[in-house]
Amino acid sequence: MNPIVKFIKESNGNVSLLKIEDDSIVTSFSPTQNVVRDLSHPNKFKIQSETSFESSPFVLDYWEIDGSACEPMINSSSFDGFLKELSEKFFFVNTGDGQGEGQVQEVHVNNFPPVPSFFKVYESPQYRGNVYGFTSSNQSKKYIVQSVFQLSSTSQINFWSPNHFDNEYGFGTMMTDSAESRLIPSIDTFQMNGMFIKITSTFNFFGGRYHLLRLYQDVRTNEVYLMANQSTAIGTYIPFDFSTLKAVDGGFLIECLSLNLKIEVRNKFF
Repeated sequence: MNPIVKFIKESNGNVSLLKIEDDSIVTSFSPTQNVVRDLSHPNKFKIQSETSFESSPFVLDYWEIDGSACEPMINSSSFDGFLKELSEKFFFVNTGDGQGEGQVQEVHVNNFPPVPSFFKVYESPQYRGNVYGFTSSNQSKKYIVQSVFQLSSTSQINFWSPNHFDNEYGFGTMMTDSAESRLIPSIDTFQMNGMFIKITSTFNFFGGRYHLLRLYQDVRTNEVYLMANQSTAIGTYIPFDFSTLKAVDGGFLIECLSLNLKIEVRNKFF
């Protein structure tokens, strides 16, 4: 397939897609769009807004783009490198002060392999049940990412960093864990691996008890799996109650009644 289009970063911050043959415009994008790999087609990607993930993404084939004709030029010869350069050089918020091209939006990716084979923006996270036997990298399934949280009070959440893993490369402890070890107030929504999450608990944490909440994500799909346990019963996991499962705007809410635990997972801040 011969390249037929190119990207141009306009002075006002917008991104134009032009035909190479005659410089006629195909479409124009706001710089606040997301660049997302199309997981069902190996060479295609989507340009879409955060508020309309499923409605009308603009789909392009990597081989249709002439990186050398783009302004600024895209130098990468790989699909992954191309998507990274496209995001960093074209889809950012312009400062509007006429000084340079603006500021690139900072993106944090936690608990993914150093060179991820997949990156998923969660269009509508779907709860897929309680899982068992995923407590080490050796027992995990391919493309499953685990994040573990310690709950020892009703006011804050702690990343249980030594237990994070990915199975793409078999790391039992992710390289970013030490940097990502931090406390999160329970009232806050936080972002992890493309999803927005809020965890609350009214459990009586007496005598040093705590919960471990394990959240698993299939990075190829919208599927989310959960399990939790008490500190007094390590390895004995308590199921979340399906009767509490509710659809909420952009995702789901579910509870673990015996631990007075509630988790909300969405595709947007709430």
